[in-house]
Amino acid sequence: MDKINYIKKYINTTVDIDQTVPFGFVSSVTADGSNQMYLHGSRNIEEKLPFEANSIYRMASQSKFMGTVAFLKLIDQGRVTWDTPLKNYLPE
Repeated sequence: MDKINYIKKYINTTVDIDQTVPFGFVSSVTADGSNQMYLHGSRNIEEKLPFEANSIYRMASQSKFMGTVAFLKLIDQGRVTWDTPLKNYLPE
């Protein structure tokens, strides 16, 4: 079984058996730039509305993670340093 089919089977099994997981989603981009996307489950469990590619949902609290990644990219680009005070960029 190739990796994408293994992941699809895992998502299907997890969503269908564990009723606390409403949906699963995976997206991959290959070296040539092609994209594969797979999703399964419900965006609203009570109403049995299907989870779709354009569904809006709360993924998790990602703001600290994304902020850290953005800051590290700025350091890598030389636009800030580890010693740059955050007050230079953030309002009180």
